[in-house]
Amino acid sequence: MNDVFFRPSFRPTGPATRCGGRHGTNPRPPCLAVTGGIACGKSAFGRMLAELGAEVADADEIVHQLQLPGQPLATAIRDAFGSECILPDGGVDRPALARRVFGDPDQLEKLNRLSHPLVREHLDAWRREPTGAWARACLIPLLFETGWESDWDGTVCVTCTPETQLRRLMGRGLDADAARKRLAAQLPPEEKAARADIVIRNDGSLDDLRAAARCLRDRILETQHR
Repeated sequence: MNDVFFRPSFRPTGPATRCGGRHGTNPRPPCLAVTGGIACGKSAFGRMLAELGAEVADADEIVHQLQLPGQPLATAIRDAFGSECILPDGGVDRPALARRVFGDPDQLEKLNRLSHPLVREHLDAWRREPTGAWARACLIPLLFETGWESDWDGTVCVTCTPETQLRRLMGRGLDADAARKRLAAQLPPEEKAARADIVIRNDGSLDDLRAAARCLRDRILETQHR
């Protein structure tokens, strides 16, 4: 069974809410950032929120869009890393870029300095657009690492035990050593959970996770209709 924990400080609506409403019918839908460790289930949780009527974005997908031909990040990466990281059509050669930056902290930090401000700008504009959804949610794997948590009305951490993470990663084809290295390279899920407004413990089934998504929706709608 999955547990849902709301911290007393969580206030999904109010003057600080950053999302735009549509025609005054839902003037303050909350904007939530969803994070969590690898294999904790944040992507599945995001899909379930979308099925329930939330408007959901993915920071990783935004990066991919910004790396397409003619986009500002593609141009910045060409200028910073050279044409060997660019495809013939002008888009970013993601495998070549990955070989260049991963394993080299200085190069990765250089890439982050280029990409993070553009992603944040994109999200700021997205939050201001009108919406009729009951909430907006964005999947941001590095939410706390980037220091973006204050941009949002609430933060959600989807977490699970290290044993569950390891089992899921091995189910994706990684051997135990490779899976443990992936886990060791990340901020521990429990540290993320300790900093989040809402914690979803996802050691159960997909049906349990779906129930947790409904619980979050119901809590927000109940607050909006008070």
